[in-house]
Amino acid sequence: MIQAGILEKIPERVSVIITVGGSTQNWMSLSLPALQMSMFMQSIKVVDQMMATKCARPGQVLLYPEIIERTKKLGKNLVQAMNTPYDKVQWLGEESWCPVCHSNLMMQGKPHWDGTSYEIECAMCGAGGSFKADGGQFKFVVAEKGLEHCRIFTEGRFNHLKEIIETHKHAFQNIETIKSMSEKYKKYKLPYV
Repeated sequence: MIQAGILEKIPERVSVIITVGGSTQNWMSLSLPALQMSMFMQSIKVVDQMMATKCARPGQVLLYPEIIERTKKLGKNLVQAMNTPYDKVQWLGEESWCPVCHSNLMMQGKPHWDGTSYEIECAMCGAGGSFKADGGQFKFVVAEKGLEHCRIFTEGRFNHLKEIIETHKHAFQNIETIKSMSEKYKKYKLPYV
């Protein structure tokens, strides 16, 4: 049942993600987060993911038995997740920096619209925390309230919506100023080369 544009019950769906590209990461490192973002914005829980690298041509993946084996594991993990009660479904893939969305995209935190701030944030899901040394390795540790802006969860998506609403309010409160200031750009003529 939908009420006021909000789902009463979130769909209980799971998925895995595979990306394929011709390099050994480079821009490919953005492919998994881009696909995963489309999943969590639809309330689809991703349980595993992989990048098939060095596959620039159709069929080239067959030259890498380790990739074929990894895809088999991905399929098994998907079936396992589908046969698990949704509230018990957990991440089944390889370790990564973010313990929430399993992305490796981390960034220096900046203050949010509501004043909250974290030392480090996951660029993908918005989980906030810091890096801690753990046995010679660095580990991302989510702060006590580090999930307030995490877009994986409904609360984080609502906080994101509140931010967009506040941004719209600010624009409408200053609409005359915006119109006045934009006039010079509307009249601007680009010089020809």
